[in-house]
Amino acid sequence: MAGPDAAVAIRSFAKAKLHLDYPYMPVAAIEELLDRCETDTKAVIEKQKPVMVEIKSRVSFFSLPAELRNVIYELATTPGPDSSVKEEQHARRHCSPNIPAIIQSSQRLRNEALPIYYGMNSFKVYFCCIRESQVRYFDILQTQEWLRSIGKTSAAMIKKFGIEVEVEAAVRSSHHMFGALCARLGCTEQQLTDGVTPGKWNQDLLRKALPTALTELGIAEGSIKFQIKEW
Repeated sequence: MAGPDAAVAIRSFAKAKLHLDYPYMPVAAIEELLDRCETDTKAVIEKQKPVMVEIKSRVSFFSLPAELRNVIYELATTPGPDSSVKEEQHARRHCSPNIPAIIQSSQRLRNEALPIYYGMNSFKVYFCCIRESQVRYFDILQTQEWLRSIGKTSAAMIKKFGIEVEVEAAVRSSHHMFGALCARLGCTEQQLTDGVTPGKWNQDLLRKALPTALTELGIAEGSIKFQIKEW
């Protein structure tokens, strides 16, 4: 602790102030006053050293007010654009939430920061079915696996979860692709098509099948935003 340095700095400031406010005070008197000031400052600082060491040992991140810690958690877990959980459209697809390091630092940090991470960020799953190779992966199994890995408690913290679906009408021209898609959704071909307007799909079936698979694992229905792109 820089006790002597602080005392010297105080003496220098006090000297300039005394000369300014008391221009007619003898130099010897000013120096005597400054000597006392410097000596007393050093003595008080030295006396307080054990007290300061004890206080310093008690100060930690968790001694900060909860409101301030929450602000820090928000800055650390939502640093930029919304985080996303993606369904990759290939054999090694995965759900990657990119959990910030602060959440993995300690159990207490995890308990305090996790609700902010899941509650403040947006998570999005994208299902695309415009090529035969993508039909095999047109399901929500990987997302379900991710939700199981974080548990229902964490899943319930998610406030913004988007599902975006893109299925082209050309898929139905391929019996193999169409049949595989129906199998993935657990429905019949008749159920998946409305049978009225060519090129249309049963959007109600899609809306029901995919979000239901998520709510069963903890995500609140009101947190899910479902979007079907133009086909």
